[in-house]
This record gives sequence, structure tokens and C-alpha cells, in this order.
Amino acid sequence: GLADTFKALDEHGLDHVGAGFTEMEASEPYFFVDREGRRLAVINCAEQEFSIAQDSAGGAALLDPVVVFRNIQAAKFKADYVIVITHGGHENYNLPTTKFKSMLRFFVDAGAAAVVNHHTHNISGFETYKGKPIYYSLGNFLFGKDTIGHKYWNKGLAVEIDFSENHVSTSNYFFHQQISGSIFRLLNGDYASELELEFERLSKLIGSDDELDRHFEDWCIKSELYYSINIEPHNIRVLQVLQNRNLLPSLWRRRKKLYLLNMLRCT
Repeated sequence: GLADTFKALDEHGLDHVGAGFTEMEASEPYFFVDREGRRLAVINCAEQEFSIAQDSAGGAALLDPVVVFRNIQAAKFKADYVIVITHGGHENYNLPTTKFKSMLRFFVDAGAAAVVNHHTHNISGFETYKGKPIYYSLGNFLFGKDTIGHKYWNKGLAVEIDFSENHVSTSNYFFHQQISGSIFRLLNGDYASELELEFERLSKLIGSDDELDRHFEDWCIKSELYYSINIEPHNIRVLQVLQNRNLLPSLWRRRKKLYLLNMLRCT
């Protein structure tokens, strides 16, 4: 699949970054030169899931803060600006954790002129850190799904970034995707204003670590049952329904749950 994708992109003259047939190839930056001769380096990487590149298998570049730091530092010697694109965060949650926020800020400290994150399936907020923009999630671009109860799934944000010698500026464009028979539609009027207000609300929350911690704790409490059911040692629908209604206890003992939690935290 990766080889077919690369072939299709190459045949249509579309450059790509953030994946490769080896770990080293996947993590290589892409250098773009504009009409005025300025060079932009693009670094693209993803949290560990099922498709991370290794020396023996192709895939995506791993979101490793140490590796990204080194790549930013190396790219700065060859480019006027470095933009870091990350694929990470908690799915279906519209705010970053303070830990994730600290990591994206670290990339600016390392020399990135802009950081753009995606993966969570909904739009998150934005901040300017040391004069550099950080976008915490753009939502979905093109991702078809049964949207009953998933209105956020259809909302996306496109970002235009203007690099200049003195500052970096951005423009936001909100859109709907895969809705009402339309593949992709820019929003305007009341719909765009509504999303803009929500974007501003989320951005304000991102400015406060205390608020981020509070909202994340609330989200964890609301999501606890969902995650607990999905780590049960079965996939029987009837048992899942019973557990969701608190009519059947967990099949894991508390000691086993703590052991699994420790394994997750230590990897």
C-alpha cells in the first residue's frame, strides 16, 4: 500500500514527506524553495500506532521528541524556516494534555517556525508561543463515516501560513467534509462564525494549564467505561452491552488492571 501510494504521488508530480521504506528515509525532511529563493523544511511524524517505519519495514516517521529535535536542528542549517507536522493526541478529544502541549512547544524552542498537529478527529485550538503558531488539531480532512452522533467528525480546519523575515502569520479556513452529499465545502456566514467562536474558546483554554488538566480529568472520567470495556479479554457484543450498563463486572481483577496500566506507562 505504501509503495502504491508513493507511485501514484510520483506519477502526478506530488512530493511527500513523513514516510519511507526505512526508518531513516521516513524521518528525512522535505525542502521546498519558493519563488523568492527562501527554503522551507517540512518535518512530518506520527505517534506510535501500527504503521511506524523500521529498518525492516516501511511506514511513517515516529514522533520521538529526541529525533524531532535533532531533525529540526539539522534542517535549520539548510532552511530559512522549519515547520513540524505531528500526528498525535487523544482521539475524539478536542484539547491537548499539558504534556502534549509542552512537547509541541519544545519543538518551537528547538527552532521550528510553526507546528501543526492532527489526528484527534476534531478541531482543537491554537496558540502563539514565542511568536510562532502552534495548531493542536485540524480535525478531519477527508474521512467518511456514519456521522450519527459524530457531528465534530465532519468539521475541519485548513491553515494558511505566511512566513516572513520578521514574523509568521496564519489564516484559518473552516470546512465541512463528507456531509450532505458534498465531499468538501468551505463554510461561511453563521456556520463559519460558530466554528470560529468554538475555536477561540478552545484556544483560550489551551492558554491555561490548570484548565487543561481539569478538562482532561473530566474527559477521562466520562471515557473510563468506554476504554475499560475495550480492554476486556473478549469482544462479545452481549457482554459489552451488559458491562456498559453496569450489569456485569469487569473480567479483569484489579491487580491485573494495575499491571496492564504499568505496562502501558512504561513503554
